[in-house]
Amino acid sequence: MRSPPHTAARRGAEPPTTASLELRGSGQPSSFLIFLFVRFFGFDFLSASVAAKVVNVACNVSALMWFGYSGHLLWQLGLMMAACQICGSLIGTRLALKHGSAFVRKLFLVVVSLLIVKTGYDGFIR
Repeated sequence: MRSPPHTAARRGAEPPTTASLELRGSGQPSSFLIFLFVRFFGFDFLSASVAAKVVNVACNVSALMWFGYSGHLLWQLGLMMAACQICGSLIGTRLALKHGSAFVRKLFLVVVSLLIVKTGYDGFIR
């Protein structure tokens, strides 16, 4: 089994920043959490999305504390990304409240499908 290209290139390098971790695709754990909340805990998609966001924020705060303590943060990039995430979450929240759980379910399926295609591309074609 071959290792992903970014793993081989990073051996011996500095630890990644939270910003670089976000750029690699933080949507995957959140989508997985939504699936788990819906499948195993009986949440609807809207409630599962909210619960996944709470878990995601807690993980981001802990990563910020960890990398901040070790001094491996790109503050300008991180603050710009945080501002964009806040804008995106406000837009997403308004859309979810306006259109309901059916809209969130459809959007979730589209995003998961795109992630599957991207993972397949990264794993087999690239």
